[in-house]
Parts: sequence; C-alpha cells; structure tokens
Amino acid sequence: MRVLSRFGMNLGRTLFLSPPRLAIAAIGALAVFMLCSMINVFLQSGLPFHRYF
Repeated sequence: MRVLSRFGMNLGRTLFLSPPRLAIAAIGALAVFMLCSMINVFLQSGLPFHRYF
C-alpha cells in the first residue's frame, strides 16, 4: 500500500510538472483504463447483462 501511494505521488508530481497536453493524455489514458477495468469487473461478477443486450 505504501508503494502504491508513493507511485501515486510520483505520478501526480509528474502530471503537475508536465505540460498540459501530456497531463490530459495521461488522465485520458487512466480514465480509459479505469473504465475498461470496471467493465471487466461487471462482466465477471455475473450481472444480468444478457437481459439488456
């Protein structure tokens, strides 16, 4: 957990010091990754998706 927080602090410092375009790209990539992992979790948890699709 401590390693994760240190990694998060380094990531935040890098995003803060980097030019805005790079920060926006990194945040976008992180958002896409979070969305994909959330969809993965939903699909693996066996929610009744087949009712809607």
